[in-house]
Amino acid sequence: GFSWLLLIYGSTAKYVLRIQGMVFAQMLSLIWIVRYLNRYVFWSRLSWSHVRYSLKYALPRMPYVLSGVVLAQIDRVMLGKFVSIGEAGVYSVGYKVGALNFMVLMAVTSALLPNFYKLMNDKKVNKVDQLNQQILWLMVFISSGLIMLGGWLLRLLAGEDFHNGAVVVPAVVFGYFFFSITGVYNRFISYYHNTILQSIAALVAGVINIVLNYYTIPRYGMIAAAYVTAISYAIQALLTYVLINKFSKGHISSIKLFFWPVLVMSLVFGFFTYFLA
Repeated sequence: GFSWLLLIYGSTAKYVLRIQGMVFAQMLSLIWIVRYLNRYVFWSRLSWSHVRYSLKYALPRMPYVLSGVVLAQIDRVMLGKFVSIGEAGVYSVGYKVGALNFMVLMAVTSALLPNFYKLMNDKKVNKVDQLNQQILWLMVFISSGLIMLGGWLLRLLAGEDFHNGAVVVPAVVFGYFFFSITGVYNRFISYYHNTILQSIAALVAGVINIVLNYYTIPRYGMIAAAYVTAISYAIQALLTYVLINKFSKGHISSIKLFFWPVLVMSLVFGFFTYFLA
């Protein structure tokens, strides 16, 4: 809300005002969180061992977070550089519609995370696998609907100048479906505290994304950016599985469990891509 007020009434460059609004909102959130924690945390009892434990878990994830930013933003930067700012804007609108299934994924996985940890602690591995399959089938349902209706939704919400962005929606949706598979194995990585594996997979996918975008965007424009997004997220999902399966000794859901969800999603994507073409 504060960001919107700055954008409406501020006189500085709009992008600067948006950043200032976001920083201010984050500072307020931090103050509220610290005040809330003061009710339950006895700061005097904290020791350097707690800090070291937190850093050991969190620092290896930093390249993963940064690579995620690259995967989500570099295509727009390259479109603006190699094609035009206008096409980057059209692509950005289509991308945001295609990424709506990611918002659902984050909400669902956050809600189910305590269930996952409890089942893992109780060694109920079959139920862990069932839970992961249910998440994937839910993503198939949501992603299929978004592929079918995403173009209509974009035309409903955006101005006519952005309607061409509908062509990138299916590929972006498909890419974030693969990211949901990455999310399944990231939970195992977090549970076993092998967070460096997340960063390795994300860095490799990020490099591949940059290279493919560099060579395809100048020739094919925003449609290339969308397909490279899907390819990069698919590679990240596969690498994440390979790494956690190799370096973790505990239970990992077999990738074979996701054969049918991936097949159905691929058929839906292929059919509607052909239909749109």
